[in-house]
Amino acid sequence: MWVSLRRKELPSFKYYPTAATSGAFEECDEQCDCCHRRRGYVVSCPPSGDFDIDLDWDAMICPWCVADGRAGKQGASFNCVDGLIESGVSQEVVEEVELRTPGIVSWQDLLWVGCCSDACAYYGDVPENEIKGLDEAGVQKLADETGFPIGHLRDYVSWYQPGGSPAFYKFVCRHCGAVRYRGDAG
Repeated sequence: MWVSLRRKELPSFKYYPTAATSGAFEECDEQCDCCHRRRGYVVSCPPSGDFDIDLDWDAMICPWCVADGRAGKQGASFNCVDGLIESGVSQEVVEEVELRTPGIVSWQDLLWVGCCSDACAYYGDVPENEIKGLDEAGVQKLADETGFPIGHLRDYVSWYQPGGSPAFYKFVCRHCGAVRYRGDAG
């Protein structure tokens, strides 16, 4: 499946369905360090990992080389999957999130969320009205899932602006629809 963006067809990603519209890619005239083609876009979040000789941490990698696994085969890793491994998600899913899904732009390494024996889909920054509209049970759930102390969290919620610090990220289970949050700060 492909997503149209600015008259370019970009690959879609099962675990990052909003990648084409949420800042996962940047327009760029440089050639991809993986396929050596000028495709007009590169991933915004630099890869990590044990690269082969052609790739390093500041590599320009096009979305197509992420989607088809070419960059991953050269040692590029895009997401922290420790949380998925701990939750017992299959190795196949772990590899898709780590090696074939664009990285999440965040302040720190962000642990991907799992639910129902699968990785959750990432939907970017939580909309401001969603965070600020949480009831007391929702704020407690946010504290539990982000690790932010509840006393500080109320202030963080009042200051929250998508794209800023503190940051709140939204994941949704692809099976039961449960909304899960992660938090981060610069």
